[in-house]
Amino acid sequence: MPELVIADRRREQNVTVGTPDYKLECSYRGLPAPQIVWYKDDEEISDLSMYTINVQSNTEDNSKYEKVTSTLEFKGSS
Repeated sequence: MPELVIADRRREQNVTVGTPDYKLECSYRGLPAPQIVWYKDDEEISDLSMYTINVQSNTEDNSKYEKVTSTLEFKGSS
């Protein structure tokens, strides 16, 4: 499977620890379906005690491409 890495540092966002209910959303479309990975401090987020990650995928009408939307929600301090 081809791999595309987009590290757009211009879109980096800093959030203060303790900020409740903060959400980030990312959408891409492609074939095969893109996989969206979230990072904090250059490491993949794997501790889900402080985060919720939701992924939705669908094929848009009249398109062979699949649209994937991922939402990262910061739950605050654990």
